[in-house]
Formats: sequence, C-alpha cells, structure tokens
Amino acid sequence: MSSILKAFAAITATVALSISTSGQRVDFYIHDLNEALVPYGTVKISACHNLMLELHGPWGNFAIPDGNDKDNPGQLTWTVVKVDVSQIWIDLSLLDEDKVQNFKLFSLEYLSKHEKGTPYVADTPAVMISTTGLNNQMTVNTIDPEKVHALRGQTHVTDAQMGLSIDERKYALLLFADQRHADAFQKAIQKAIVVCKAQ
Repeated sequence: MSSILKAFAAITATVALSISTSGQRVDFYIHDLNEALVPYGTVKISACHNLMLELHGPWGNFAIPDGNDKDNPGQLTWTVVKVDVSQIWIDLSLLDEDKVQNFKLFSLEYLSKHEKGTPYVADTPAVMISTTGLNNQMTVNTIDPEKVHALRGQTHVTDAQMGLSIDERKYALLLFADQRHADAFQKAIQKAIVVCKAQ
C-alpha cells in the first residue's frame, strides 16, 4: 500500500472512530436524561437531532415573585406560570446549554397556606430548556391542566378530553417533585447538547 493510501486509510479510520465515539457519548447522556426523568417522564425517541420527551406531570399553574406589593408593605406580587407541556420534540443542537435553568416555582397550594410574616420557600423544582437564536423553536404537545385534573382516576382518556394541542415554543418547563431529579436532568441535557453540537 502506498504512503498516500495508508494516510487516507488512517484518516478514514480516525473519522469513523470519532463519529462512533461521539454517538456513544450522546447515547450515554440521553440514557442519563431518561433516568433523571423517571417517574416524571420518559425519552421516547433518542436521536441527537430528533429527541422526543414524554412528560407525566406535574402540570398546573405555579407562581414566581415579580416584585413588592406597594399597597401591602412586606408582601410580594406574583406572576402565574402555566405548566402544560406533555410532549417535546427537539433537536439538541438547537438548544442553548447556557440557558438551561434550574430553579424552583411556588405551587398555588403552598401560597394559599402560607402564613403571613414567615419567609416564602419555593416548593416545586423546575428545569427550563430554551432554543438558540431568534427563529429556532421546539414542537410541543400541551394539555389543559384543569381538564387533566378532572380526569384523575379515569382510564381510556382521549386526547380531546385532555385538551391536547400542538404548539411551537422557544422554551419549555419541566417540573419535578424532588431536587435530585431536576439536578440530574439539568446536567445530562447540558452535556448532551454540547456533544450533539460537536457532531
């Protein structure tokens, strides 16, 4: 074999190995994603550029503080956030790993029971994922939280009964009942995004 052919064979083998290793790394982090989601959801399609997450809740209206109540000193004002995403289709390379945010929301149940004069403590871990650029979006299926709440305990529920619809969004919120799962999901999806962009 000539030196040129040997060099070409070496380059081809290196590229193939790099692609294989990169694919394995994405699969590794997507596996971590799935483990972090259970029991709050599952990874249904696990391709780097075609990832589908199916979420099992919780859903509903939650709140974040947005300022101080001028009419009631010491009290906060609130913005209500509707969490309604049941499925997400995303290309990991179109997500921004630096905009994956891990924070906590306040459930309306917690706020209704909060004792005046005591500190507010957020009770619902959340992770927000966002797309890059102005035009990139993700496709989501949304449900009507009130309709889903009314259907608890029922079987053979239809999409129409859940108020299912399709939307295009720049971001999506995923909720967890414990911080450990939220932290694990954040780390896994950030690493998967970085590896997918490198492919």
